[in-house]
Amino acid sequence: MKRFLVVCLAALLAPTVAHADNLYRVCFGSHRVLESLTVWRDEARDRVVPIKIYAPVDGNSLLPVVVVSHGAGGARDGMAFLGRHWASHGYAVVHLQHAGSDAEVWRGLAPPAAMQAIRRAVENPQSAIARPQDVRFAINRMLYHQL
Repeated sequence: MKRFLVVCLAALLAPTVAHADNLYRVCFGSHRVLESLTVWRDEARDRVVPIKIYAPVDGNSLLPVVVVSHGAGGARDGMAFLGRHWASHGYAVVHLQHAGSDAEVWRGLAPPAAMQAIRRAVENPQSAIARPQDVRFAINRMLYHQL
Protein backbone atom coordinates (compact mmCIF):
# COMPACT_ATOMS: atom_id res chain seq x y z
CA MET A 1 0.00 0.00 0.00
CA LYS A 2 2.81 2.43 0.81
CA ARG A 3 4.41 1.93 -2.62
CA PHE A 4 1.10 2.66 -4.30
CA LEU A 5 0.72 5.94 -2.40
CA VAL A 6 4.23 7.04 -3.31
CA VAL A 7 3.65 6.26 -6.99
CA CYS A 8 0.32 8.12 -6.95
CA LEU A 9 1.85 11.17 -5.31
CA ALA A 10 4.75 11.15 -7.77
CA ALA A 11 2.27 10.90 -10.68
CA LEU A 12 0.28 13.84 -9.32
CA LEU A 13 3.37 16.00 -8.86
CA ALA A 14 5.06 15.09 -12.16
CA PRO A 15 3.21 17.62 -14.35
CA THR A 16 4.03 20.44 -11.92
CA VAL A 17 7.70 19.52 -11.72
CA ALA A 18 8.05 19.02 -15.47
CA HIS A 19 7.15 22.67 -16.12
CA ALA A 20 9.36 24.16 -13.41
CA ASP A 21 12.61 24.52 -15.39
CA ASN A 22 14.64 26.08 -12.60
CA LEU A 23 13.68 23.77 -9.73
CA TYR A 24 16.90 21.81 -9.93
CA ARG A 25 20.03 22.28 -11.97
CA VAL A 26 22.09 19.25 -12.86
CA CYS A 27 25.24 21.25 -13.72
CA PHE A 28 27.56 22.61 -11.07
CA GLY A 29 26.98 26.24 -10.18
CA SER A 30 29.29 29.19 -10.56
CA HIS A 31 30.67 29.25 -7.00
CA ARG A 32 33.98 27.68 -6.02
CA VAL A 33 33.49 25.41 -3.00
CA LEU A 34 35.38 25.41 0.30
CA GLU A 35 35.28 22.21 2.37
CA SER A 36 36.11 22.23 6.07
CA LEU A 37 36.06 19.67 8.87
CA THR A 38 35.30 20.59 12.44
CA VAL A 39 33.80 19.21 15.62
CA TRP A 40 31.07 21.01 17.53
CA ARG A 41 30.58 20.25 21.19
CA ASP A 42 27.13 20.14 22.72
CA GLU A 43 27.93 20.99 26.34
CA ALA A 44 24.35 20.33 27.49
CA ARG A 45 24.60 16.68 26.39
CA ASP A 46 28.36 16.27 26.83
CA ARG A 47 28.47 15.10 23.20
CA VAL A 48 30.67 15.93 20.24
CA VAL A 49 29.14 16.23 16.79
CA PRO A 50 31.64 15.92 13.93
CA ILE A 51 30.76 18.29 11.09
CA LYS A 52 31.81 18.78 7.47
CA ILE A 53 30.86 22.07 5.87
CA TYR A 54 30.69 22.81 2.15
CA ALA A 55 30.30 26.51 1.39
CA PRO A 56 30.71 28.81 -1.58
CA VAL A 57 34.06 30.61 -1.37
CA ASP A 58 32.63 33.82 -2.75
CA GLY A 59 29.31 33.59 -0.93
CA ASN A 60 27.60 36.22 1.17
CA SER A 61 27.77 36.14 4.94
CA LEU A 62 24.09 35.11 4.94
CA LEU A 63 23.50 31.89 3.03
CA PRO A 64 20.67 29.40 2.83
CA VAL A 65 21.68 26.26 4.74
CA VAL A 66 21.10 22.58 4.01
CA VAL A 67 21.62 20.16 6.91
CA VAL A 68 22.55 16.60 5.92
CA SER A 69 22.06 13.79 8.43
CA HIS A 70 23.59 10.50 7.25
CA GLY A 71 21.85 7.17 7.37
CA ALA A 72 22.80 4.31 9.65
CA GLY A 73 26.49 3.46 9.35
CA GLY A 74 27.29 6.69 7.51
CA ALA A 75 29.61 9.60 8.24
CA ARG A 76 30.03 13.32 7.65
CA ASP A 77 32.06 12.53 4.51
CA GLY A 78 29.16 10.69 2.91
CA MET A 79 27.12 12.29 0.13
CA ALA A 80 29.97 14.69 -0.62
CA PHE A 81 28.70 15.06 -4.17
CA LEU A 82 25.53 16.68 -2.83
CA GLY A 83 27.43 19.02 -0.52
CA ARG A 84 29.70 20.17 -3.35
CA HIS A 85 26.82 20.54 -5.78
CA TRP A 86 24.61 22.59 -3.48
CA ALA A 87 27.53 24.76 -2.32
CA SER A 88 28.43 25.48 -5.95
CA HIS A 89 24.93 26.95 -6.27
CA GLY A 90 25.35 29.23 -3.24
CA TYR A 91 24.21 27.11 -0.29
CA ALA A 92 26.08 26.37 2.91
CA VAL A 93 25.81 22.61 3.45
CA VAL A 94 26.42 21.12 6.90
CA HIS A 95 26.94 17.35 7.08
CA LEU A 96 26.53 15.93 10.59
CA GLN A 97 27.98 12.71 11.94
CA HIS A 98 26.00 10.89 14.61
CA ALA A 99 28.16 9.04 17.13
CA GLY A 100 26.70 5.65 17.99
CA SER A 101 25.07 5.10 14.60
CA ASP A 102 27.91 6.20 12.33
CA ALA A 103 30.63 4.37 10.39
CA GLU A 104 32.56 3.73 13.60
CA VAL A 105 30.07 1.02 14.60
CA TRP A 106 31.09 -1.21 11.66
CA ARG A 107 34.63 -0.06 10.74
CA GLY A 108 37.02 -3.02 10.48
CA LEU A 109 34.29 -5.68 10.47
CA ALA A 110 33.57 -8.16 7.69
CA PRO A 111 30.26 -7.63 5.80
CA PRO A 112 27.98 -9.94 7.85
CA ALA A 113 29.30 -8.62 11.17
CA ALA A 114 29.22 -5.04 9.87
CA MET A 115 25.53 -5.35 8.98
CA GLN A 116 24.77 -6.79 12.42
CA ALA A 117 26.62 -3.89 14.07
CA ILE A 118 24.63 -1.37 12.03
CA ARG A 119 21.38 -3.15 12.89
CA ARG A 120 22.25 -3.04 16.61
CA ALA A 121 23.00 0.68 16.32
CA VAL A 122 19.64 1.33 14.63
CA GLU A 123 17.78 -0.65 17.28
CA ASN A 124 19.49 1.23 20.12
CA PRO A 125 16.95 3.68 21.59
CA GLN A 126 19.72 6.07 22.60
CA SER A 127 20.74 6.47 18.95
CA ALA A 128 17.14 7.15 17.98
CA ILE A 129 17.01 9.92 20.58
CA ALA A 130 20.48 11.36 19.91
CA ARG A 131 20.17 11.79 16.13
CA PRO A 132 17.38 14.42 16.09
CA GLN A 133 19.00 16.09 19.10
CA ASP A 134 22.23 16.40 17.05
CA VAL A 135 20.25 18.06 14.25
CA ARG A 136 18.52 20.45 16.67
CA PHE A 137 21.86 21.30 18.28
CA ALA A 138 23.46 22.03 14.89
CA ILE A 139 20.58 24.23 13.77
CA ASN A 140 20.63 26.18 17.04
CA ARG A 141 24.39 26.60 16.79
CA MET A 142 24.07 28.00 13.27
CA LEU A 143 21.28 30.35 14.32
CA TYR A 144 23.13 31.78 17.31
CA HIS A 145 26.79 31.41 16.28
CA GLN A 146 28.76 31.59 13.09
CA LEU A 147 29.37 28.46 11.03
